[in-house]
Order: sequence, then C-alpha cells, then structure tokens
Amino acid sequence: EPLPAGALSITFDDGYLDNLTTAAPILESLGIPWTLFIVNGGLDHDEMLWWDRTIAAFAGTSRAAVDSDAIGLPGPAVRLPLDAIRAETSAEITLAHLWSLPHDQRMALVQRIEQVLAPRVRPELVARRLTSVQIVELHRRGVEIGAHSIHHPNLGLCDDETATAEMLTSKRGLEALLQAPVKGFAYPGGRLSPATPGLARQCGFDYALATEVGVNDSRSDPFRLMRIGMPDAPLADFRRALSGAMRRAMPEPGLTF
Repeated sequence: EPLPAGALSITFDDGYLDNLTTAAPILESLGIPWTLFIVNGGLDHDEMLWWDRTIAAFAGTSRAAVDSDAIGLPGPAVRLPLDAIRAETSAEITLAHLWSLPHDQRMALVQRIEQVLAPRVRPELVARRLTSVQIVELHRRGVEIGAHSIHHPNLGLCDDETATAEMLTSKRGLEALLQAPVKGFAYPGGRLSPATPGLARQCGFDYALATEVGVNDSRSDPFRLMRIGMPDAPLADFRRALSGAMRRAMPEPGLTF
C-alpha cells in the first residue's frame, strides 16, 4: 500500500555546494521537492563552517600526535594520535568539546587548533559552501529555503536573547536575499533547550526541525519535528533506519516497510 501524497520531506542542512551540483540534478530528475536550511554567517567569504575547519585541520596536519592541552581541551593532558587511521577519532573528541562552548570561545579554540596543527588544507578537504547567488538560483528552481542560524551554535547553551538573535537574524537575512518568506528553521546540530521551540514560534517560523529520529503525524509538535538522518552510509543502512522509525511509529502487526 503506497504512502499518501506529501508523506516524505527531504531536507539538507548547512548549505554545501554539492547540494547544487549533486543533489539538485538528482532530485529534479525525479520530480522530488526538497528543503535546504542555510547557515548565513560567512556567506560569500569562502569561509568553511567551524566543524569543517576543525576536521580539515586534523586531516591536513603533518604531525603524528598532539597533546590535548596544547590545543586547549580541558582535563588531564592526553596524547591525541593524528595518523591517518586515528585522526578522525581525535577530531570527534575535539568536536564534542567545541559543541559545549559559546560561539566566541569556540571560534578562538578553532583558531588555536589551526595554529597548533598547521595543516596543509588540500583541495579535497575544503568543504565548499553555496554562495548567495547560488542560493537564489536554487530558490528560483523551486527549492524551499529555510533558516539554520548565523553561527551554527548550540542553542541549548544560549540565553533567550542570543538564541532569538541567531534565529531571527538568519530568517530576516534570507528573506531579504530571496525576497520571499522563510517559514522553516532547523536547530543547529539538533541542540536546543526547553525554551527554544517557543522562541522559534515567536520569531515567526511556521515549523522547526530537530534531529530526534522518528516520523511525524498530526500529534507532533510542529516546532520539534523529527527526522531520520542519512549519514555517509550505504543505502541499506538508511533503509533499515527508515523502516525502524516507521515500525516504532506504527507498531501494528503485519505492517512492512
């Protein structure tokens, strides 16, 4: 039995160039609508997002290891390996700490990491972002554009004033660029406080997306909509994740997905 029309929503966060070069042609060829949530900060300055800068620093350094205190991580100093096999784990440890910091402290630490690791950022390590012109082009081609904050902070750590500014400034900036309403917001990294959904409503959004895994129905909070993530994994893994979310939402015997 097929799903009803409008049952599936495809979304992309952040605003990477491959949304235009790779995703758009595929989705257009299939006639599938989709939504793109844009981080406004650093647009048109060829500036990588803070986590991409961190990943590129770990992947591009020539050092074999680094002490955690040398790059500003808290707690007892430990040796972080930077060889090709283990650098990813060291980067993940660092990113987890960066998510716990306010924006200014986070960016100061990212700069420190880059200074200490002195990476050679090869072209394949550069996570290219869409430009304003390209965002307008996607909007012209029918892609819904949503807001995703200015600095991609952990909104769960922000006071109400800061969280509101991140959401509202992002919304207004995109509306000025597109000359059209921006109705949706995606919480950066899915991180939010109990107050954040109410603030999103006050900012004038119609809906907001979290990253809690699941499917939505008429009982769902439109300012805390669930999603099913598609990381860099085989299609079979995504199929299992989608099927599992559907089964949890509709635990009726005999249903298959």
